[in-house]
Amino acid sequence: MTGDPAGPDIGTDGLAELVLHYAHALAVAPSAAVYGELLSARSFAGTLLGRSSPRQRPDLTITAGWLSSLLAISAADLGEHAAAVIWCTDTDRRGRDAAYPELLGWAALTRSLIAWYQGDPLASAAVARRGQADLLPGSAAGTAALECGRVVWPTMVLAGKLDKALAGQFLAAACAADFHARYLEAGTRIALPAPPGGRPARRR
Repeated sequence: MTGDPAGPDIGTDGLAELVLHYAHALAVAPSAAVYGELLSARSFAGTLLGRSSPRQRPDLTITAGWLSSLLAISAADLGEHAAAVIWCTDTDRRGRDAAYPELLGWAALTRSLIAWYQGDPLASAAVARRGQADLLPGSAAGTAALECGRVVWPTMVLAGKLDKALAGQFLAAACAADFHARYLEAGTRIALPAPPGGRPARRR
């Protein structure tokens, strides 16, 4: 890609696809089999980030953070807790630089797991609480799940529990009110089980 004006964009798009690839690979393959490849991808992301334009930098920062998060999870799985903590720190930094709180949540989750498996449940709980404090209530994944076309019942059950938690702790927050409105609207789109021999029913 050297000298190609489209090179940085190609690299950015390719790295974003690698995040999805390795997120799946870590779920089905031993961490030892993918750690080296992840490290190479993260190294390339760092090189590209140093050469990126201001327009590309936010997306690359988030992608680098995701790769660091996957490296942290992989290192923790391998028992390399010191390396995992370093990658968690980088994940946290990228999340703050890009104002992307989901990365902070994943870094906190991995740190919490490390503390738990090191036999320190109090430290694990403390890290988890700090991670929750860093996240915006009602952000990330919960809202996205309610925006799909047809909502399945398990999603609504979990969304209902989240809605109650937000109402109890963040009643005056605008994001809590927004999530509640989305939750009520999603209830009109729930996909009900199909009747025998018929097409799936849909609540109106």
